Amino acid sequence: MSTKKIILVIIVVIALGFGLFALRILGGPSEVLQQKLTEIQTKVPEWLATHPGSTEIDKLLKELGSLIDKRKFAAAEPVVDRILVLLKEETKEDAMSLNPKGKEGITEAKSIRLAQIPGNAEIIFHQDGYLWTMDRNGARITQLTFGEKKSYEHAAVSSDHRYIVADLDMKEDGFYLWLYDLAKGTEARLVPSFYIAGDGGVDWDRNGFIYFVGRETKEQVHKDLYKVKFDGTGLSRLTNTPGDSECDPAVSEDGMRVSYCVLVPEPLKNSARTEIWAVKTDGTGQAKAYTAGEVFKASAHDPELSPDSQKTIFSMVNSQVPPNFSNNPAANTAHDIWTVNLDGSGLMRITKPGSISIIPDWRGESVVYTEVSEKDGYAGASIVNSNDSEQTPKRIRLGANSSKWIP
Repeated sequence: MSTKKIILVIIVVIALGFGLFALRILGGPSEVLQQKLTEIQTKVPEWLATHPGSTEIDKLLKELGSLIDKRKFAAAEPVVDRILVLLKEETKEDAMSLNPKGKEGITEAKSIRLAQIPGNAEIIFHQDGYLWTMDRNGARITQLTFGEKKSYEHAAVSSDHRYIVADLDMKEDGFYLWLYDLAKGTEARLVPSFYIAGDGGVDWDRNGFIYFVGRETKEQVHKDLYKVKFDGTGLSRLTNTPGDSECDPAVSEDGMRVSYCVLVPEPLKNSARTEIWAVKTDGTGQAKAYTAGEVFKASAHDPELSPDSQKTIFSMVNSQVPPNFSNNPAANTAHDIWTVNLDGSGLMRITKPGSISIIPDWRGESVVYTEVSEKDGYAGASIVNSNDSEQTPKRIRLGANSSKWIP
Protein backbone atom coordinates (compact mmCIF):
# COMPACT_ATOMS: atom_id res chain seq x y z
CA MET A 1 0.00 0.00 0.00
CA SER A 2 1.33 3.47 -0.89
CA THR A 3 2.11 6.13 1.72
CA LYS A 4 -0.78 8.21 0.39
CA LYS A 5 -3.15 5.27 0.77
CA ILE A 6 -1.95 4.56 4.34
CA ILE A 7 -2.54 8.20 5.29
CA LEU A 8 -6.05 8.05 3.78
CA VAL A 9 -6.86 4.90 5.77
CA ILE A 10 -5.68 6.52 9.01
CA ILE A 11 -7.68 9.67 8.34
CA VAL A 12 -10.84 7.71 7.48
CA VAL A 13 -10.63 5.44 10.52
CA ILE A 14 -9.98 8.35 12.88
CA ALA A 15 -12.79 10.40 11.32
CA LEU A 16 -15.25 7.55 11.57
CA GLY A 17 -14.15 6.91 15.13
CA PHE A 18 -14.93 10.49 16.11
CA GLY A 19 -18.16 10.27 14.14
CA LEU A 20 -19.30 7.18 16.00
CA PHE A 21 -18.42 8.77 19.32
CA ALA A 22 -20.44 11.87 18.42
CA LEU A 23 -23.38 9.74 17.29
CA ARG A 24 -23.51 7.93 20.60
CA ILE A 25 -23.27 11.14 22.61
CA LEU A 26 -25.50 13.42 20.54
CA GLY A 27 -27.93 10.83 19.17
CA GLY A 28 -29.95 11.25 16.00
CA PRO A 29 -29.36 8.38 13.57
CA SER A 30 -30.65 4.86 13.96
CA GLU A 31 -28.81 2.09 15.74
CA VAL A 32 -28.60 0.25 12.42
CA LEU A 33 -26.63 3.10 10.85
CA GLN A 34 -24.23 3.13 13.81
CA GLN A 35 -23.66 -0.62 13.39
CA LYS A 36 -22.92 -0.16 9.69
CA LEU A 37 -20.42 2.60 10.43
CA THR A 38 -18.68 0.38 12.96
CA GLU A 39 -18.43 -2.38 10.34
CA ILE A 40 -16.89 0.05 7.85
CA GLN A 41 -14.41 1.31 10.44
CA THR A 42 -13.31 -2.27 11.13
CA LYS A 43 -13.04 -3.55 7.55
CA VAL A 44 -11.78 -0.55 5.56
CA PRO A 45 -8.02 -0.87 6.28
CA GLU A 46 -7.83 -4.55 5.26
CA TRP A 47 -10.01 -4.01 2.17
CA LEU A 48 -7.97 -1.08 0.91
CA ALA A 49 -4.78 -3.10 1.37
CA THR A 50 -6.08 -5.77 -1.04
CA HIS A 51 -7.58 -3.26 -3.50
CA PRO A 52 -4.75 -0.81 -4.13
CA GLY A 53 -6.20 0.45 -7.40
CA SER A 54 -9.59 1.40 -6.01
CA THR A 55 -10.66 4.99 -6.56
CA GLU A 56 -14.42 4.58 -6.13
CA ILE A 57 -14.24 3.63 -2.47
CA ASP A 58 -11.75 6.44 -1.77
CA LYS A 59 -14.27 8.94 -3.07
CA LEU A 60 -17.12 7.36 -1.10
CA LEU A 61 -15.14 7.35 2.14
CA LYS A 62 -14.33 11.04 1.79
CA GLU A 63 -17.97 11.80 1.05
CA LEU A 64 -19.08 9.76 4.05
CA GLY A 65 -16.66 11.52 6.40
CA SER A 66 -17.95 14.90 5.26
CA LEU A 67 -21.61 13.89 5.74
CA ILE A 68 -20.94 12.51 9.23
CA ASP A 69 -19.12 15.71 10.23
CA LYS A 70 -22.17 17.72 9.08
CA ARG A 71 -24.57 15.29 10.86
CA LYS A 72 -26.40 14.63 7.58
CA PHE A 73 -27.30 11.09 8.57
CA ALA A 74 -30.10 10.49 6.06
CA ALA A 75 -27.80 11.43 3.20
CA ALA A 76 -25.01 9.29 4.67
CA GLU A 77 -27.00 6.03 4.71
CA PRO A 78 -26.99 5.30 0.93
CA VAL A 79 -23.24 6.09 0.86
CA VAL A 80 -22.73 3.64 3.73
CA ASP A 81 -24.71 0.94 1.90
CA ARG A 82 -22.64 1.35 -1.26
CA ILE A 83 -19.38 1.12 0.70
CA LEU A 84 -20.57 -2.08 2.39
CA VAL A 85 -21.32 -3.61 -1.02
CA LEU A 86 -17.76 -2.86 -2.13
CA LEU A 87 -16.32 -4.26 1.10
CA LYS A 88 -17.86 -7.65 0.31
CA GLU A 89 -15.57 -8.08 -2.68
CA GLU A 90 -12.70 -10.47 -1.91
CA THR A 91 -10.36 -9.47 -4.73
CA LYS A 92 -10.28 -7.09 -7.63
CA GLU A 93 -11.42 -9.91 -9.94
CA ASP A 94 -13.57 -11.85 -7.46
CA ALA A 95 -16.06 -14.53 -8.44
CA MET A 96 -18.99 -12.15 -8.17
CA SER A 97 -17.63 -9.76 -10.79
CA LEU A 98 -18.50 -9.69 -14.45
CA ASN A 99 -15.77 -10.83 -16.76
CA PRO A 100 -14.52 -7.59 -18.36
CA LYS A 101 -13.64 -9.47 -21.54
CA GLY A 102 -17.10 -11.01 -21.78
CA LYS A 103 -18.17 -14.67 -21.76
CA GLU A 104 -20.22 -16.84 -24.03
CA GLY A 105 -23.31 -16.22 -21.86
CA ILE A 106 -22.80 -12.51 -21.28
CA THR A 107 -21.55 -9.52 -23.25
CA GLU A 108 -18.72 -7.25 -22.21
CA ALA A 109 -19.73 -4.98 -19.34
CA LYS A 110 -20.31 -1.33 -20.23
CA SER A 111 -19.95 1.52 -17.74
CA ILE A 112 -23.15 3.47 -17.08
CA ARG A 113 -24.55 5.64 -14.33
CA LEU A 114 -26.33 3.62 -11.63
CA ALA A 115 -27.39 4.31 -8.05
CA GLN A 116 -27.23 1.96 -5.07
CA ILE A 117 -30.31 0.39 -3.50
CA PRO A 118 -30.85 2.19 -0.17
CA GLY A 119 -31.24 0.19 3.02
CA ASN A 120 -34.86 1.25 3.48
CA ALA A 121 -35.99 0.16 0.00
CA GLU A 122 -38.59 -2.64 -0.13
CA ILE A 123 -39.92 -2.64 -3.70
CA ILE A 124 -38.37 -2.24 -7.16
CA PHE A 125 -40.45 -0.99 -10.09
CA HIS A 126 -40.12 0.79 -13.41
CA GLN A 127 -41.65 4.13 -14.33
CA ASP A 128 -41.08 6.54 -17.21
CA GLY A 129 -38.32 4.38 -18.69
CA TYR A 130 -36.20 4.04 -15.52
CA LEU A 131 -35.85 1.66 -12.58
CA TRP A 132 -36.73 2.91 -9.09
CA THR A 133 -37.14 1.68 -5.51
CA MET A 134 -39.61 2.63 -2.79
CA ASP A 135 -40.90 1.41 0.56
CA ARG A 136 -44.23 -0.39 1.01
CA ASN A 137 -46.01 2.93 1.49
CA GLY A 138 -44.84 4.28 -1.87
CA ALA A 139 -42.43 6.69 -0.18
CA ARG A 140 -38.61 7.04 -0.01
CA ILE A 141 -38.29 6.97 -3.78
CA THR A 142 -34.83 6.33 -5.25
CA GLN A 143 -33.95 6.38 -8.96
CA LEU A 144 -31.53 3.58 -9.93
CA THR A 145 -31.00 3.98 -13.69
CA PHE A 146 -30.38 7.13 -15.70
CA GLY A 147 -29.65 8.30 -19.22
CA GLU A 148 -31.60 6.84 -22.11
CA LYS A 149 -35.12 5.69 -21.26
CA LYS A 150 -35.74 1.97 -21.77
CA SER A 151 -38.81 -0.21 -22.25
CA TYR A 152 -38.56 -2.32 -19.10
CA GLU A 153 -41.02 -5.14 -18.59
CA HIS A 154 -39.87 -6.73 -15.31
CA ALA A 155 -36.92 -6.29 -12.94
CA ALA A 156 -35.64 -8.30 -9.97
CA VAL A 157 -32.91 -7.74 -7.38
CA SER A 158 -30.27 -10.28 -6.27
CA SER A 159 -30.21 -11.40 -2.64
CA ASP A 160 -27.08 -9.33 -1.92
CA HIS A 161 -28.64 -6.22 -3.53
CA ARG A 162 -25.64 -5.82 -5.81
CA TYR A 163 -27.27 -6.85 -9.09
CA ILE A 164 -30.51 -6.18 -10.93
CA VAL A 165 -31.72 -8.27 -13.83
CA ALA A 166 -34.34 -6.80 -16.16
CA ASP A 167 -36.03 -7.92 -19.33
CA LEU A 168 -36.46 -5.20 -21.93
CA ASP A 169 -38.88 -5.01 -24.80
CA MET A 170 -36.61 -4.18 -27.75
CA LYS A 171 -39.65 -3.91 -30.07
CA GLU A 172 -38.84 -5.47 -33.45
CA ASP A 173 -35.76 -7.16 -31.97
CA GLY A 174 -37.75 -9.00 -29.28
CA PHE A 175 -37.04 -9.28 -25.55
CA TYR A 176 -33.53 -9.24 -24.07
CA LEU A 177 -32.13 -9.79 -20.57
CA TRP A 178 -29.85 -7.13 -19.06
CA LEU A 179 -27.76 -7.35 -15.92
CA TYR A 180 -26.84 -4.25 -13.90
CA ASP A 181 -23.89 -4.37 -11.50
CA LEU A 182 -24.64 -1.58 -9.02
CA ALA A 183 -21.26 -1.83 -7.30
CA LYS A 184 -19.25 -1.36 -10.49
CA GLY A 185 -21.76 0.77 -12.38
CA THR A 186 -21.99 -1.49 -15.43
CA GLU A 187 -24.55 -3.17 -17.64
CA ALA A 188 -24.25 -6.30 -19.76
CA ARG A 189 -26.59 -8.43 -21.83
CA LEU A 190 -27.20 -11.98 -20.64
CA VAL A 191 -27.49 -14.95 -23.05
CA PRO A 192 -26.92 -12.73 -26.11
CA SER A 193 -27.12 -15.73 -28.43
CA PHE A 194 -30.82 -16.26 -27.60
CA TYR A 195 -33.39 -15.14 -30.14
CA ILE A 196 -35.66 -14.08 -27.23
CA ALA A 197 -34.82 -14.00 -23.50
CA GLY A 198 -37.26 -12.74 -20.91
CA ASP A 199 -40.75 -11.65 -21.98
CA GLY A 200 -43.03 -12.35 -19.05
CA GLY A 201 -41.01 -12.22 -15.86
CA VAL A 202 -37.53 -12.83 -14.49
CA ASP A 203 -36.34 -13.85 -11.03
CA TRP A 204 -33.33 -14.89 -8.90
CA ASP A 205 -32.50 -17.66 -6.46
CA ARG A 206 -30.07 -17.27 -3.56
CA ASN A 207 -27.24 -18.94 -5.46
CA GLY A 208 -27.08 -16.26 -8.14
CA PHE A 209 -29.10 -18.09 -10.81
CA ILE A 210 -31.54 -16.11 -12.92
CA TYR A 211 -34.73 -17.76 -14.23
CA PHE A 212 -36.39 -16.72 -17.48
CA VAL A 213 -38.29 -18.04 -20.48
CA GLY A 214 -36.87 -17.79 -23.95
CA ARG A 215 -36.23 -19.11 -27.42
CA GLU A 216 -32.67 -20.01 -28.32
CA THR A 217 -33.32 -19.68 -32.05
CA LYS A 218 -35.94 -18.19 -34.34
CA GLU A 219 -36.82 -21.73 -35.40
CA GLN A 220 -37.69 -22.66 -31.80
CA VAL A 221 -41.31 -21.54 -32.00
CA HIS A 222 -42.29 -22.07 -28.36
CA LYS A 223 -40.59 -20.73 -25.23
CA ASP A 224 -39.08 -22.94 -22.56
CA LEU A 225 -37.91 -22.22 -19.02
CA TYR A 226 -34.18 -21.65 -18.43
CA LYS A 227 -31.77 -20.60 -15.72
CA VAL A 228 -28.34 -19.01 -16.01
CA LYS A 229 -25.79 -17.69 -13.53
CA PHE A 230 -25.50 -13.90 -13.32
CA ASP A 231 -22.00 -14.13 -14.84
CA GLY A 232 -23.27 -16.01 -17.91
CA THR A 233 -22.23 -19.50 -16.79
CA GLY A 234 -24.34 -22.52 -15.86
CA LEU A 235 -27.02 -22.16 -18.53
CA SER A 236 -29.64 -24.91 -18.10
CA ARG A 237 -32.92 -25.70 -19.82
CA LEU A 238 -35.50 -26.69 -17.19
CA THR A 239 -38.43 -27.53 -19.47
CA ASN A 240 -38.75 -28.92 -22.96
CA THR A 241 -42.37 -28.91 -24.01
CA PRO A 242 -42.73 -28.83 -27.80
CA GLY A 243 -46.08 -27.33 -28.70
CA ASP A 244 -46.54 -25.50 -25.38
CA SER A 245 -44.94 -22.25 -24.24
CA GLU A 246 -43.78 -21.48 -20.71
CA CYS A 247 -44.22 -17.96 -19.33
CA ASP A 248 -43.93 -15.73 -16.25
CA PRO A 249 -41.42 -17.58 -14.00
CA ALA A 250 -40.96 -16.74 -10.29
CA VAL A 251 -38.68 -18.41 -7.72
CA SER A 252 -39.95 -19.49 -4.30
CA GLU A 253 -38.61 -17.72 -1.21
CA ASP A 254 -36.54 -20.77 -0.20
CA GLY A 255 -35.06 -20.99 -3.71
CA MET A 256 -36.19 -24.58 -4.20
CA ARG A 257 -38.94 -24.25 -6.80
CA VAL A 258 -40.05 -22.12 -9.72
CA SER A 259 -43.67 -21.35 -10.54
CA TYR A 260 -44.67 -20.51 -14.11
CA CYS A 261 -47.59 -20.55 -16.49
CA VAL A 262 -47.96 -22.69 -19.59
CA LEU A 263 -49.77 -21.66 -22.76
CA VAL A 264 -51.44 -24.77 -24.19
CA PRO A 265 -52.77 -24.50 -27.77
CA GLU A 266 -56.24 -25.88 -28.51
CA PRO A 267 -56.28 -26.19 -32.33
CA LEU A 268 -59.86 -27.46 -32.53
CA LYS A 269 -61.06 -24.27 -30.84
CA ASN A 270 -58.57 -22.09 -32.70
CA SER A 271 -57.51 -20.85 -29.28
CA ALA A 272 -55.35 -21.70 -26.26
CA ARG A 273 -55.70 -22.13 -22.52
CA THR A 274 -53.28 -21.55 -19.64
CA GLU A 275 -52.11 -23.70 -16.74
CA ILE A 276 -50.13 -22.94 -13.57
CA TRP A 277 -47.15 -25.23 -12.88
CA ALA A 278 -44.23 -25.53 -10.48
CA VAL A 279 -40.88 -27.29 -10.91
CA LYS A 280 -37.80 -27.77 -8.74
CA THR A 281 -34.91 -25.50 -9.63
CA ASP A 282 -32.98 -28.50 -10.94
CA GLY A 283 -35.73 -29.17 -13.51
CA THR A 284 -37.28 -32.18 -11.76
CA GLY A 285 -40.62 -32.64 -10.04
CA GLN A 286 -42.85 -30.78 -12.49
CA ALA A 287 -46.41 -30.54 -11.15
CA LYS A 288 -49.54 -28.75 -12.30
CA ALA A 289 -51.31 -26.64 -9.67
CA TYR A 290 -54.21 -25.14 -11.60
CA THR A 291 -55.92 -25.32 -14.98
CA ALA A 292 -57.31 -21.99 -16.11
CA GLY A 293 -59.48 -21.09 -19.06
CA GLU A 294 -59.21 -19.66 -22.53
CA VAL A 295 -56.82 -16.84 -23.30
CA PHE A 296 -58.47 -13.38 -23.07
CA LYS A 297 -61.51 -14.92 -21.35
CA ALA A 298 -60.31 -16.77 -18.24
CA SER A 299 -56.57 -17.29 -18.63
CA ALA A 300 -54.12 -17.24 -15.68
CA HIS A 301 -50.81 -15.35 -15.61
CA ASP A 302 -47.86 -14.30 -13.44
CA PRO A 303 -47.89 -17.07 -10.80
CA GLU A 304 -45.87 -16.68 -7.60
CA LEU A 305 -45.39 -19.22 -4.80
CA SER A 306 -46.37 -18.30 -1.24
CA PRO A 307 -43.58 -17.83 1.35
CA ASP A 308 -44.22 -21.37 2.67
CA SER A 309 -44.48 -22.79 -0.90
CA GLN A 310 -47.90 -24.31 -0.14
CA LYS A 311 -49.92 -21.98 -2.36
CA THR A 312 -49.58 -20.02 -5.55
CA ILE A 313 -50.93 -16.60 -6.40
CA PHE A 314 -51.71 -15.43 -9.93
CA SER A 315 -53.83 -13.06 -11.98
CA MET A 316 -56.76 -14.39 -13.99
CA VAL A 317 -58.76 -12.71 -16.73
CA ASN A 318 -62.31 -11.77 -15.72
CA SER A 319 -64.38 -11.21 -18.85
CA GLN A 320 -67.64 -11.12 -16.86
CA VAL A 321 -67.31 -7.51 -15.68
CA PRO A 322 -67.50 -4.28 -17.72
CA PRO A 323 -64.28 -3.64 -19.64
CA ASN A 324 -61.78 -1.03 -18.48
CA PHE A 325 -60.89 0.27 -21.92
CA SER A 326 -63.72 -0.57 -24.28
CA ASN A 327 -61.93 0.97 -27.26
CA ASN A 328 -58.73 -1.00 -26.72
CA PRO A 329 -59.27 -4.75 -27.28
CA ALA A 330 -55.73 -5.53 -26.10
CA ALA A 331 -56.32 -4.02 -22.64
CA ASN A 332 -60.04 -3.95 -21.99
CA THR A 333 -60.47 -7.17 -20.01
CA ALA A 334 -60.24 -7.07 -16.22
CA HIS A 335 -57.92 -9.35 -14.26
CA ASP A 336 -58.37 -10.46 -10.65
CA ILE A 337 -55.73 -11.77 -8.22
CA TRP A 338 -56.35 -15.31 -6.93
CA THR A 339 -54.66 -17.77 -4.57
CA VAL A 340 -54.92 -21.56 -4.67
CA ASN A 341 -53.29 -24.47 -2.87
CA LEU A 342 -50.77 -26.39 -4.98
CA ASP A 343 -53.13 -29.39 -5.01
CA GLY A 344 -55.76 -27.22 -6.70
CA SER A 345 -57.99 -26.73 -3.65
CA GLY A 346 -58.90 -23.56 -1.77
CA LEU A 347 -59.27 -21.21 -4.74
CA MET A 348 -59.89 -17.64 -3.46
CA ARG A 349 -60.13 -14.28 -5.21
CA ILE A 350 -58.36 -11.64 -3.09
CA THR A 351 -59.06 -8.49 -5.16
CA LYS A 352 -62.41 -6.95 -5.98
CA PRO A 353 -63.49 -7.54 -9.58
CA GLY A 354 -63.29 -4.61 -11.96
CA SER A 355 -59.72 -3.39 -12.28
CA ILE A 356 -56.87 -4.89 -14.29
CA SER A 357 -54.95 -6.47 -11.40
CA ILE A 358 -51.77 -8.20 -12.59
CA ILE A 359 -48.19 -9.25 -11.74
CA PRO A 360 -48.64 -10.13 -8.03
CA ASP A 361 -45.59 -10.59 -5.81
CA TRP A 362 -45.91 -12.16 -2.36
CA ARG A 363 -44.02 -11.37 0.88
CA GLY A 364 -45.31 -12.44 4.29
CA GLU A 365 -49.01 -11.65 4.17
CA SER A 366 -48.59 -8.72 1.77
CA VAL A 367 -49.09 -8.89 -1.98
CA VAL A 368 -47.92 -6.01 -4.18
CA TYR A 369 -49.21 -5.86 -7.73
CA THR A 370 -49.92 -3.57 -10.68
CA GLU A 371 -53.45 -2.19 -10.82
CA VAL A 372 -55.07 -0.33 -13.72
CA SER A 373 -58.59 1.10 -13.37
CA GLU A 374 -60.11 3.29 -16.06
CA LYS A 375 -63.06 4.06 -13.76
CA ASP A 376 -60.84 5.42 -10.98
CA GLY A 377 -58.17 6.90 -13.23
CA TYR A 378 -55.47 4.87 -11.49
CA ALA A 379 -52.55 2.95 -12.93
CA GLY A 380 -49.81 2.01 -10.48
CA ALA A 381 -48.76 -0.15 -7.54
CA SER A 382 -51.27 -1.51 -5.02
CA ILE A 383 -51.09 -3.81 -2.00
CA VAL A 384 -53.58 -6.30 -0.51
CA ASN A 385 -53.48 -8.98 2.19
CA SER A 386 -53.02 -12.55 1.00
CA ASN A 387 -55.53 -13.97 3.50
CA ASP A 388 -58.60 -11.86 2.72
CA SER A 389 -61.08 -12.13 -0.14
CA GLU A 390 -62.21 -9.44 -2.59
CA GLN A 391 -60.42 -6.53 -0.94
CA THR A 392 -60.23 -2.86 -1.72
CA PRO A 393 -56.47 -2.36 -2.21
CA LYS A 394 -54.13 0.16 -0.71
CA ARG A 395 -52.87 2.18 -3.68
CA ILE A 396 -49.29 3.23 -2.99
CA ARG A 397 -47.83 4.86 -6.11
CA LEU A 398 -49.39 6.15 -9.30
CA GLY A 399 -47.35 5.24 -12.37
CA ALA A 400 -45.35 2.38 -10.82
CA ASN A 401 -45.18 -0.69 -13.08
CA SER A 402 -44.31 -4.35 -12.39
CA SER A 403 -43.63 -3.77 -8.69
CA LYS A 404 -41.63 -6.54 -7.01
CA TRP A 405 -40.39 -7.06 -3.45
CA ILE A 406 -36.65 -6.68 -2.87
CA PRO A 407 -35.14 -9.73 -1.07
